[in-house]
Amino acid sequence: LIFIPQFGFRAAAVTTIFSELVLWIPFAILMQRGLGAPLGWIGLLWRPIVATGAMIGTAIVLLPVHLLLALMVASVVYVLVLLALNPLDAEERAILLPLLPQRIRGLPFVRIARQP
Repeated sequence: LIFIPQFGFRAAAVTTIFSELVLWIPFAILMQRGLGAPLGWIGLLWRPIVATGAMIGTAIVLLPVHLLLALMVASVVYVLVLLALNPLDAEERAILLPLLPQRIRGLPFVRIARQP
């Protein structure tokens, strides 16, 4: 917090990232101990990381055009790339599908994602 008055929102962003890392490290250790086996973090995180990269790339390309357009299109790109990479396995889809409202369950990308 001491850096925010001097460096503004950039300091807030960096501080937030570091605070999340500080929280994630004990969480990862506790998860590994609780499960009794190491978690495959790379296997869990590569899809969201690729989608984030596509989102950042889109935002950088469109930022000179218009800020709001860049944010909206980049958000859509993130969702589409993440859906294309199929981040959930069959068991996770089976758990989540009944929790979705009926009208969302009927959407084409939800039906496609259900197929193993």
